[in-house]
Amino acid sequence: MAPVAYGALATVAGTVVISVMVGVIIGTAVVRLNNGLAWGFLAVGIYLLTAPSMMDSPELPFASLNASPLILTFLSSSLAGRFFGIHRKSSAVGATLLALGSGLVIGAAYLLLFRALFLTNRWTPPLVALVADVCLAAAALRVRRFRVP
Repeated sequence: MAPVAYGALATVAGTVVISVMVGVIIGTAVVRLNNGLAWGFLAVGIYLLTAPSMMDSPELPFASLNASPLILTFLSSSLAGRFFGIHRKSSAVGATLLALGSGLVIGAAYLLLFRALFLTNRWTPPLVALVADVCLAAAALRVRRFRVP
């Protein structure tokens, strides 16, 4: 690959890393503030609408690569916070820290998958994350109400 291609690949990978971190932060904030998932999805939508203009990127390629890991880390951290807050009777701070940790672990696993598969096929990592998003969304719809003590 040419040096320009490596620069473009680094830019794409950087935007995916930022999206993973934003998803973890939004999911952890939803758990800590005891807000519903609707507010979290609103924040995710606002990020997906405003981030391409901040990063000088076209909207469609940005959303196609970054929406699925963003939603994956958001849902995984918020559902983990729900689980630890309800079933394990953790304190609010403990549930928040566990939500943050689980979102970071899921995000790191996605980034390893992204690094391994992005050069062979551009659509494989987002499709894997999309399947996981559908499963997590089904779990989120199954357990609607929660309050972290």
